[in-house]
Amino acid sequence: MDPEYNLEIYEEHKEVIEDLKKIPNLKVVLCDLRKIKVDGKFRYEVKGDDIYLAHDMLMEAFDNLYDVAIVMSGDADFIPVINTLRKRFKKKVGNAVFRKTSSFKLRQACDFSVNMNMLIGKLLEEKNKKRPASPKR
Repeated sequence: MDPEYNLEIYEEHKEVIEDLKKIPNLKVVLCDLRKIKVDGKFRYEVKGDDIYLAHDMLMEAFDNLYDVAIVMSGDADFIPVINTLRKRFKKKVGNAVFRKTSSFKLRQACDFSVNMNMLIGKLLEEKNKKRPASPKR
């Protein structure tokens, strides 16, 4: 992310990444983020994320470093890798996905799927239940 483009989004992104790094047995891989100018406006594209993820899943399956992989993507391009992980390496593979960006075929190729919209909603509900009521003025 580019702090000069939007400092608030940059700081939020940085905080999320740091929180993710604290989760045991979770590997965070940051990929190239390219700034592209289209019609006079800048936008960002992530490059290389699919191949990094596919490579890591296959190499770590070969080294037997995990039993279950969770692919957080809606991209059906992962299906051949998932099929190899399940058939050749006997790994369980799940798909954590935001429904609007989800491939039905990808979910079918996996052993299970997690709807992140529902999960985040439930977590926020629990957080709000635990939050003390604000004092009346």
